[in-house]
Amino acid sequence: MSGVCYQLERTRGGDAALWRYDGSIETECTRWEVAFEVVEGDVRALRSEAPEPYMRFMESLLRIAARSATKRGQPPPRRLRRWRSA
Repeated sequence: MSGVCYQLERTRGGDAALWRYDGSIETECTRWEVAFEVVEGDVRALRSEAPEPYMRFMESLLRIAARSATKRGQPPPRRLRRWRSA
């Protein structure tokens, strides 16, 4: 079975304006390390080895999760993990 696994974990944060996430994007045969920063709801890639389509998908996952948490008055999630079949 083929697909892509997206994983992020919040590694630094606490300030309502800045959160740091590290993680990976994995396929059946490749793993790319990634890092993101969430600043007041905006998502920025800090480290990216993954192809652009994978990065855009992961960025949108994190942006949706961060904005949803902000609307509820909560911090962004500690972990995100999604599987997307090919």
